[in-house]
Amino acid sequence: SSDLLIPELEMLCSKTDRSEAENARLHDIVNRLNQAFPDLKLAIDEETGALNRQISTVYAAADAFIALAQAKALSNMATENEEQIYRLQKLYKEQTQTFNELDSAYTKTKSEIADRSAKAKALGDLPFEVSQIEYDRKIAAQTALATDKEIERLKKERQEFADESSKLSAENQKIINNLGLGGSSGGGGGGGTGG
Repeated sequence: SSDLLIPELEMLCSKTDRSEAENARLHDIVNRLNQAFPDLKLAIDEETGALNRQISTVYAAADAFIALAQAKALSNMATENEEQIYRLQKLYKEQTQTFNELDSAYTKTKSEIADRSAKAKALGDLPFEVSQIEYDRKIAAQTALATDKEIERLKKERQEFADESSKLSAENQKIINNLGLGGSSGGGGGGGTGG
């Protein structure tokens, strides 16, 4: 990982008389860092053996690139939340419809039985038929309410992911631009000898 490679790169760059094995390791580290952070475009001067960027730039750029990757991950999480919210909203609509159907059936059945039985004064007095529909109706209402609460929680979470992603992207893109590594649009800059 870059947090282990960069200190080793720094140590190797600080040496003036590197062995063949150390030079091979230096090239390997540069290749691995370039694979991890293509926009960094690290290189070793074949004549002087110096790195084309200051070590401080390598550290700062690596941190910024990692943060941008985290921002992208957060953005993806926000998108996944959006999809989950959509699915739950659809489910909520179905649950609300179920409740409305049960509510309607409950009202109709209660009315029919009340017509047949003048003694039906409270739910306990009503035949099982009404009690069961009332129970189903209550469960349907609670289920829909729970789904609605979950939708609200996910919306809040999605907004937090999106806000954090935007913040990380803006902050770290600025760092990368200031380092002269302006992403895939080019940018080249930076330089100096290793050390």
